[in-house]
Amino acid sequence: MLTEEQLKAIEQEGNVLVLASAGTGKTAVLVNKLIRDIERNKTYKSIAAMTFTIKATAEIRNRLGNLSYNQYIGTLNTFAVEEIIKPFFKDLYDINKEIEIDVKYDDSIMTANEGVKKIQETGIIGTYEDIRKNFIFQLALHIVKKSKACRLYLQAKYFKLYIDEYQDCDRDTHNFFMYL
Repeated sequence: MLTEEQLKAIEQEGNVLVLASAGTGKTAVLVNKLIRDIERNKTYKSIAAMTFTIKATAEIRNRLGNLSYNQYIGTLNTFAVEEIIKPFFKDLYDINKEIEIDVKYDDSIMTANEGVKKIQETGIIGTYEDIRKNFIFQLALHIVKKSKACRLYLQAKYFKLYIDEYQDCDRDTHNFFMYL
């Protein structure tokens, strides 16, 4: 059973930030808000609900059941890679059309330019050696800012974004979502 505060968060329009301790039902609030918004949606647009882990993604999908159909329920990184980098990288950079882009988290890079060049030549999205920086979200933000087609795509496809465990975002991920 949901508390009065949880019900207020679910019914609140616009941007909502839920701050609470572990085990207090934040994910339950998120899922109930998703259900409410999906059921009220009368457009062709969908939602994007993101979290950090595949396990948490599966939990949200499981709780949504059939309502998860045609919605993006996935990890933050997968959203950035599949919805932005893969389809729109070619808008800004030359790349052989036969190269498939994929992430290799153990393939390290030192600079953004090195990362872009690696994608162009091999299709591999690497990660910075410096774990305080996040190449995936730096690149995704750059693409969103520079590709009008990308911005139009995201605006046309999604009517709301939901992020579970936002406090775990690094600076580059935060910058990306604040721009969106």
